[in-house]
Amino acid sequence: MTNILLCALCYIFQIIFLIVEAKKHFKQSLVFKGLASLTFVILGILCLHKTQNKVFAGFIITGLVLDAIADVVFNIRFVVPQKEKASFLAGTAFFFAGHVMYLASLIPIAQLPVIVFSLAITVAVISVAVRVLPLKRLPPAYRVAGVIYFFTICLMVCISAGNL
Repeated sequence: MTNILLCALCYIFQIIFLIVEAKKHFKQSLVFKGLASLTFVILGILCLHKTQNKVFAGFIITGLVLDAIADVVFNIRFVVPQKEKASFLAGTAFFFAGHVMYLASLIPIAQLPVIVFSLAITVAVISVAVRVLPLKRLPPAYRVAGVIYFFTICLMVCISAGNL
């Protein structure tokens, strides 16, 4: 029951975040983004006891914490516009680190063919994306961060799907 209430609370915080952000009340939106992130971290910690694989769970919890930090850091750019680039890049770095933790939890339980196939799919997707997306309009630091982060996300999704 607690988990359901936390999920509902997380959704409520996220909805309020979106409404407040749409109204460009960025300080308040940052608070609600932080609360939504905190809720999913608490939910992850509460679910920790449900797994026998504590190493797997540890990576997941670490990823959740890093992604929660990323949510807040990434959105600071709207509250402190002069720190936009630093906030964007730092937020992206935290998101990347969080997703590396998810990969660290998934790779040990994946079969080798799933990993190889996932790498192939990811490289193919990145190759197409680099040609199709208008990356040249972005500053070089954003391009590099974006491609690395996109690679990590694609790989994580492929390995996750392969582990189903």
